[in-house]
Amino acid sequence: MSNVIYKDNNLIEASYALNLSEQRLILIAILAAREIEKELTAETMLTIHASEYIKEAACVQLIFAPDILPLFIKLEEKFTRYELKQISQLTSVYSIRLYELLIRWRSTGKLYVPIADLREKLGLLEDEYSQMGDFKKRVLKVAIEQINKFTDIEVTYTQKKEGRTITDIEFTFFEKDTVLILSDRAPENLYKLTAKQISYFAQKLCDIDDNPDFGRAFGKIGETQEDFQERIEAELTDQENVKKYFSHLLNVGYKPKNGKQK
Repeated sequence: MSNVIYKDNNLIEASYALNLSEQRLILIAILAAREIEKELTAETMLTIHASEYIKEAACVQLIFAPDILPLFIKLEEKFTRYELKQISQLTSVYSIRLYELLIRWRSTGKLYVPIADLREKLGLLEDEYSQMGDFKKRVLKVAIEQINKFTDIEVTYTQKKEGRTITDIEFTFFEKDTVLILSDRAPENLYKLTAKQISYFAQKLCDIDDNPDFGRAFGKIGETQEDFQERIEAELTDQENVKKYFSHLLNVGYKPKNGKQK
């Protein structure tokens, strides 16, 4: 059986609430349906063995409604595809949904979405994690950590405010197999920044409003933002640290002169 999931973009953008087992079951069913899509009808009964996605001996039979079938079979345009293995280790329902929403925009590497729309697309009820602190800690942080650890993309986000209220989230992501296409050997100054670049990118990296993930990953307890920025500036004078923070530098706009991204 192929392990590539195809979904119409309307299905990717839709709002629905499924638990983790239900999401995995539907994904396995989509794979099974595409295997027989020429014979598949609204009356076709699909039998899915639980052992294909959980360690239990059981099976489930289901039928897709006529309106649903065109959203994942016989797709010709405006669809999103990804390998099932990319989400196989995700244990949060929000991780899977966020991953799908992100790779819908794989060509741009950015997703800008109002908080209310994001909550709805993640399947959250109005009273679930209604406080922004809880939403960021229980939903966004968990989802992003799992996506960064287990999938083929690396994602960060910035929050946009109107006054003191966070209204929108902008996600930025890139594929982990992004590499630099260089000459026969990497230039010695690939990871060398000028004094002006060090000052500029240290400020960009340490901006807690626009780049909170970097602070969560590398900030120290009790450290002020000013101290944090000064420390990162000092560290960026060392090319080994530039290499260490390289993916984060790319996220905030650094473009190496001696290579191009693939």
